[in-house]
Amino acid sequence: MIFRDTQEAIVDEDTWYVVQKIRETKHRPIAQGKANPLTGLMFCADCGAKMFNHRTKGYEKKDKDGNPTGKYTNAQNNYTCSTYSKAKGHFENKCSQHHVRTDVVRDLLLTTLHYTASYVKEHEDEFLEKVRKSNVLKQEASNVDKFIALVHKYTDFSELTTPMIHEFIDRIEVHEADKSTGERTQEIDIYLKYVGRLDVPMPELTPEELAEKERKRRKRAWNRTYNRRKAEKERAEKEKAALEAATDTDKSKK
Repeated sequence: MIFRDTQEAIVDEDTWYVVQKIRETKHRPIAQGKANPLTGLMFCADCGAKMFNHRTKGYEKKDKDGNPTGKYTNAQNNYTCSTYSKAKGHFENKCSQHHVRTDVVRDLLLTTLHYTASYVKEHEDEFLEKVRKSNVLKQEASNVDKFIALVHKYTDFSELTTPMIHEFIDRIEVHEADKSTGERTQEIDIYLKYVGRLDVPMPELTPEELAEKERKRRKRAWNRTYNRRKAEKERAEKEKAALEAATDTDKSKK
């Protein structure tokens, strides 16, 4: 027989469950150092499978003769749907890639936690009403109180730390990217512990922030055009070289 709550616990129940969840998550050994703290929280929004973390170090590029160029590729750190990753190259894909960079997710988490915490601290009554009226989850009052207490536990949301991720984030669902408009957009749903997925009011962007956003949009568009033209040029050069090689071979046979 098991008798609960017969003596004071060393750690509270919520902390115990957080630790158990971390221990249950399998972390593959990686050469790049510590495991990504988002692993085990990232899920494909379409098939529901967990997402795999992929990390590669940057390496020095070489020219066509194999000589170092002094230019380096960027290190990669991203997530893809595990169903897609397992199926690729072996049998028919059951899902799509759902590729997303780790830094993008971390930035979104920090922004979400920052504005949610500010909203809770400045408009606690409105937050309580919003949660209780949510059609997504029927939250118990005790859970909402736990979330509010967790928010007040932290005084600084300027940097996303591993403890913050484990304490605040329940799961992250990543949708496939949409490129139908020419701009790559991707929906990511963040589910917070105790309160689930909520939309809190976001502050309006200042004219300076809007201008910066537009500048970045134009830069992305320019980069896409540049990369497309570069790829087309390289493909044309390869086709030309292959044609010349084939012509030289034919001439040598005559």
